[in-house]
Amino acid sequence: MENTVPEPPSTPSLQSKGLGYRFALLLTGSAVAAEAVLRQALAECSEALGQLRSRARRRALLIRQIRAVAAKWREEHPAGPVDLDAAGVSDRVAALPERDRCALALFLCLEPETPVETMAELLHLKLPVFIKAIASARQALAPAAVFPEKPLLREHRPWGGDRPKVAKAVAAAGESPELAAQAEADALLYADVGFLEVPAPVLELVPAAPERPRLRVLLFQPAVLAIVLATLVVLGTVIYIVQARSADFPGRETAEEIVEHSGTEVEYEPFAATPAGDLDDWFVLKGFAGFGVPSELEKARAVGGRLFRYNGLAIAEVELAASNARLLVFHLADLKKTSFNPGTSWRFFQEDDWAVGATRDDDNGYLLLFEGDAAAMPRFFEAIRKASNP
Repeated sequence: MENTVPEPPSTPSLQSKGLGYRFALLLTGSAVAAEAVLRQALAECSEALGQLRSRARRRALLIRQIRAVAAKWREEHPAGPVDLDAAGVSDRVAALPERDRCALALFLCLEPETPVETMAELLHLKLPVFIKAIASARQALAPAAVFPEKPLLREHRPWGGDRPKVAKAVAAAGESPELAAQAEADALLYADVGFLEVPAPVLELVPAAPERPRLRVLLFQPAVLAIVLATLVVLGTVIYIVQARSADFPGRETAEEIVEHSGTEVEYEPFAATPAGDLDDWFVLKGFAGFGVPSELEKARAVGGRLFRYNGLAIAEVELAASNARLLVFHLADLKKTSFNPGTSWRFFQEDDWAVGATRDDDNGYLLLFEGDAAAMPRFFEAIRKASNP
């Protein structure tokens, strides 16, 4: 059975302009001081905030500035003794040592989707040190409680957002009383922070992120247009080179000669529609042993076939029902003076009016062709796949 704790309300984030105030309130323990700290922090970094569009960077800057201003305020206003049983959450957290206070405040204020590693970075702490600070703060607020010792369990957030490793450790802990006590204590603190009221004037303090220039306005700037056009020219050149290279391979000239020699008006010996992969016996009877087809075409419907020769090379040709396509198969060992090595992945190219695909396996070379555009080859294979797997 998994540990269960009360469902805490979600805490406002910096986007709703409440996080900065709550963070300052937990660091100072005073509503008046929290507003003063927030105002001063904003005054010191408002220009930088106005230039940052990234919410994460704006949040990081403001949190670090609040921490710095709050630390100066604490030097001038040392905290007195606090009754942990009677004091509110802000007074209790504010009474902690500086590092523990800041770590727990972020742990409770930041939205659940914020990684714990990010929280540690905001305070310039390594993750193990950050987790240790949270554990120390947690224990100080509940000195009589017994909490887990394992770092992964100490990192657990009952309101969600745990890393996979932490979630796995929590699941393995099962009904651990120490983990249950920690989860309940954290959930109550989290709920208390969520209920901290943010004064209305404070909600208007944090400046909005600078508005991004409209794309249309940017695009019609002369400098931007020049860059876009130059980029398109370069991109087109790169695409052309890549396509040309991808279609080129050792033995392409041989493939082109075979395609040209195969002719346009071909008479096939017809037969009932048969999967192309089942024609090996048919071709053996024609004198062509070792017939095979690429795996993509094993279930393609074949409706005719023939055997012909080119420069002494025996070539088995299959008429496919789809797109009036033709598959040519020949033994690589029979290529005496030429090579054919497009690789085991298909290479597509255009040969006059023919779209051609070339590939090979350990024994055979394969050419697939039909009248049309080579760009249509991928769609041909997709149609074959769908027809073979209705």
